[in-house]
Amino acid sequence: MGVSKFLSTLSLFSTAIATVAVLHAGAALAVPVVPTCPDTGVTQTMHDLTVAGTTTTINGAIYTAVDTNGSVGTGNFPAFYKVQGDDCIQGYNTDGTEEFETQNAPLFTFLLSTTDVVSQGGVDYIEFHLDINQAKSDPGLSLDDVQIFASTDNMLTGWTADCKLGGVACIYDMDAGSNQAILLNYVQNNGSGNGYDMQLLVPVSIFAGLDPTANYVYLYSAFGSVGGAYTENDGFEEWSYRHCPDGEVCEVCWQTPQVPEPATVALLGSALLGGLAAARRRQPKPIA
Repeated sequence: MGVSKFLSTLSLFSTAIATVAVLHAGAALAVPVVPTCPDTGVTQTMHDLTVAGTTTTINGAIYTAVDTNGSVGTGNFPAFYKVQGDDCIQGYNTDGTEEFETQNAPLFTFLLSTTDVVSQGGVDYIEFHLDINQAKSDPGLSLDDVQIFASTDNMLTGWTADCKLGGVACIYDMDAGSNQAILLNYVQNNGSGNGYDMQLLVPVSIFAGLDPTANYVYLYSAFGSVGGAYTENDGFEEWSYRHCPDGEVCEVCWQTPQVPEPATVALLGSALLGGLAAARRRQPKPIA
């Protein structure tokens, strides 16, 4: 091998060694990307629901910490949406393209008409349940936002921080007006399927004017933005809703009572008067 060829080969070998060294150094100095949710670093009003029975109302919706003391039964409250990850996570149910940390679930979007309306204090609500899963040694978790959407399209995707999903504006936002955070405790109902940790009652009034048989319900939620002892650290967070169980008869709350047309009312009135007149004619004469 000539001197010039040897030097050229040596130069290429040196360059390769230097490149590997640079790549190795870069890998060693690489910083993991930390997920960022909309409320990360934002000042939030805290609501402590780490003790069973504590409750708070935010923008008309009632959030209550629950100790169900046993399984609630997946047949009565099947999961329609679950989200899982580390640190700060977010997601929503959809039959379209999944975003963020949303995980596959048995059910995604559902029609408003399938929900069983419950009444509390004279107000009608839709009832949601949240089951959280955290490490027993570090059981705290923050719920940083809940948003509700409704649409005749069950494939919406493309959530944006201005409370829109596929361009459709939300009809409920926990953070409307100011940023809120709910502090939860996994220890109350630890273990998969062992009850649920929080009840959410959303007023039926937010769905005013919508056809319940044609509109699908979406629920967006975010967790872990408070950080510290309330960071997401383990299994999935799962949402379900109250509906009529198979084989049972539930109150049909979404059907508006039919009001008779004026002509029908007039006919009913005429029939009633005619019946009364006939009844009078059939009355026996008084005995002399």
